[in-house]
Amino acid sequence: MHKGILAIPQLLLISLLGACSNEAVYNNIQHNQRLECEKQPPSQYEECMAESGVSFEEYQQHRNEAEIHPTPTGSE
Repeated sequence: MHKGILAIPQLLLISLLGACSNEAVYNNIQHNQRLECEKQPPSQYEECMAESGVSFEEYQQHRNEAEIHPTPTGSE
């Protein structure tokens, strides 16, 4: 739940910065994630930093693959 609360201001920031490139917005969010990692206990720091270490190019590649091969959702 804590991560969800942090995502709200970031999503607002993204919507307000429509003139910025996707990469610039991504890099800003990534920077903010790293700052949040510094607040984590040592046992969670490395995992947090690894999650925030995905390059924009890797992110785009994963995103494109997900669009081509979407993961089925639990529709019943």
